[in-house]
Amino acid sequence: MKFITSRHVDLARALRPSAVQAKGDTEIEVAARLAAVSELPHALQLGVVNVPAASSPADSFWWNNDVLNVGANAAVDQESPLLSPGVYHLTGFLTVDGAIAVGNNRTFLSLREPSPSVLDYMLGVFYFRAAVAAALVYRIDLTAAFLDAGWKLHLRVPATAAGDVVSVTTGISFNRLL
Repeated sequence: MKFITSRHVDLARALRPSAVQAKGDTEIEVAARLAAVSELPHALQLGVVNVPAASSPADSFWWNNDVLNVGANAAVDQESPLLSPGVYHLTGFLTVDGAIAVGNNRTFLSLREPSPSVLDYMLGVFYFRAAVAAALVYRIDLTAAFLDAGWKLHLRVPATAAGDVVSVTTGISFNRLL
């Protein structure tokens, strides 16, 4: 299978600014039996920790969130940048830590359909139970093809009351394969 990409040239120029592109440098040939397990993501950009949620990156990127609710706070909803059509390998983690005083509250990380839909495909769900302290790490590893633009990850952290402590952290690498 042949792929056309400038990723090798971009990497060479980053390592050696005097690198010159030769004919055929943008062409990669991968044996069919390896194509399904090979990844050559776009390099992360220096100083770009989070891509703005309203943007729609054309290549690989990193998305992370850290929400700490101590005491009475409103629920928090965070969304990743919108995905362009293509095949992505999402890898990373969701950590949940804390305790609530009363009731049952849910935190989750989901893959959400493009607007106007709010249909969520759950990747990790955790229920906080009253007076039970807990900590958990979910590993995220998903390869998916998106035909429509606008898919995104949605992180939901529940509202908290006096005496509650909830910490939710996520870090996801969106490796665009095709």
